[in-house]
Amino acid sequence: MAVIDTVYSPTGQPVQIVDGNDTGFNALDPEAFLKLMIVQLQNQDPTEPTSNEELLNQISTMRSLQSSIELEDMIASLANSQTSSASANFASSAAGLIGHSVTGTIPESTDEEGETIPAEEVEGIVERAILRDGKAYVTIGDKELPVENIASVTWPQVEA
Repeated sequence: MAVIDTVYSPTGQPVQIVDGNDTGFNALDPEAFLKLMIVQLQNQDPTEPTSNEELLNQISTMRSLQSSIELEDMIASLANSQTSSASANFASSAAGLIGHSVTGTIPESTDEEGETIPAEEVEGIVERAILRDGKAYVTIGDKELPVENIASVTWPQVEA
């Protein structure tokens, strides 16, 4: 698919492309809102001025909107932090399995040609731990087993 870098108007002038998140109320920060309100007050009809109640409602709405935006940002930051923490925990758990004998199921998947690779039961000693796309795996030979698909863990049998 082609990417369009620049859009031109019928007169041949480049048209500024604006991100959808930067339009409407999303583009208003508290300072822009206050400027907008001052312009509204300066240009209001002198015979029917805006009431104090309407101004307070507008200010209250802006504060509520700003609080919602800040809360959304904090929740997103918290979610990212928890995802990073969970990934570190998964990696630590996977690393703790190195040298242990495990059994589990590698889930069904699809290869590059679109062929289905059936689920496979694996058993063996964990050689290494991998963290890929926030998901922990252990390797047994050339097989990668997702940590959440491990059914049992034991110490390897040592012959005397």
